[in-house]
Amino acid sequence: MKRNVDIIYFTLFRWKSEFSSISHAFGKELAKQGSRVFYIGHPFTYKYLMSADMRKKLNENLSTAFKLHEEDIDNVPENFHSLIPPLVAPINWISPGKMYNFFLKRNEEKIRAAIDEIIVQNDIKEYVFINCFNPFFPDIASKKLPPLVNIYQCVDDISQNEYTIKHGVELEKKIARESDMVMVTSTNLKTIMSEHNQNIEILHNAADVDNFTRALTDQFERPEEIKDVKGDIIGFTGALDPVRINYGLLTAIADAYPDKTLLLVGPFQQDLIEQAGLHQRKNIILTGSKHISQLPQYVHFMDTLIIPFYCNQLTKSIYPLKINEYLASGRSVISTNFSVDITGFKDVIHLVDNDEAFIAKIPEAIKDKDPKDIDARIAVAKTNTWAKRVELFWDIINKQLGNEPVENHTTLVDNKVNE
Repeated sequence: MKRNVDIIYFTLFRWKSEFSSISHAFGKELAKQGSRVFYIGHPFTYKYLMSADMRKKLNENLSTAFKLHEEDIDNVPENFHSLIPPLVAPINWISPGKMYNFFLKRNEEKIRAAIDEIIVQNDIKEYVFINCFNPFFPDIASKKLPPLVNIYQCVDDISQNEYTIKHGVELEKKIARESDMVMVTSTNLKTIMSEHNQNIEILHNAADVDNFTRALTDQFERPEEIKDVKGDIIGFTGALDPVRINYGLLTAIADAYPDKTLLLVGPFQQDLIEQAGLHQRKNIILTGSKHISQLPQYVHFMDTLIIPFYCNQLTKSIYPLKINEYLASGRSVISTNFSVDITGFKDVIHLVDNDEAFIAKIPEAIKDKDPKDIDARIAVAKTNTWAKRVELFWDIINKQLGNEPVENHTTLVDNKVNE
């Protein structure tokens, strides 16, 4: 039985980022459970040499930027290594065709060489290779020592992003076809990716349940941003991405409840916030990005939590990280009915079909603090931990290798979706 072999994890999500991601949490849990994990964030391009501000993102001095190097990071298992690959050429601006393909091949060769270097330097004998949502480097798995399993991990509908659509759609089809298997985070993504690879497994997002349960069990001082706030607090944590987040609904909530505060904890673009008029509402507080370890302090003072997603083609494929984080806090949750996966939580959240129903549900959700309901939310969250996802991952790998069948790790929510 194969379990806890080395993992080479190439991902779109750099380690030092203001956005949390599946790669961060899943990679750390793989290492926690015994694997050596070699985490390779999205390569920087030569354009980062152009200004001092851009060079700061390279993490190290210019001499190291041209070669593979490990970055110094905290709060990870000893066997977790975050590596920065050498600089590559910026090519997204090039139109599809021979020129793009030429430079793509050169970039791939550079990253593949870095992966071969990792294999040699760390005496890797057997490993699983995961490319997490980075089809812009579709052919980088080592040819000198091929992986036990070559996995493409799809976490979003790439066709719905303005930047990635230019090359990403076709490159994702290519990497899906050529991978041994595809892992997806949502039911709808399985449908989409099944057109390109029949070996598809769903590995939903999860939560650091112990971290978010602290919002219920621990005592915190009020964060500076809300030290003078009186009355109920309606809360949201996460990136304020206007493609997903309905800014109009946020302003409508603030206007409908001037006696309540809408606390938005997460990164945002100031110009987009101003265009939507969010900055003009006195009862909207935007804190900016916070580390995941800080979030329970804010959630502790929230009376209900919201997922104000649009119902569109992009969100149709989302199983949000935040749903199990929210449930782990014990707080009531109001969400739009944006995907089949969020529908699976209907017994433990307030699920609504339109903006009017969302706004009307807020007073009820604020009062929704029955101990039995709190326990039910936490119970569901505990079925969706990263530890359980890693267990399921290894069962899937063993099935792929023909060692053993996948065990029944379906969650309470999965069962409801499949009813």
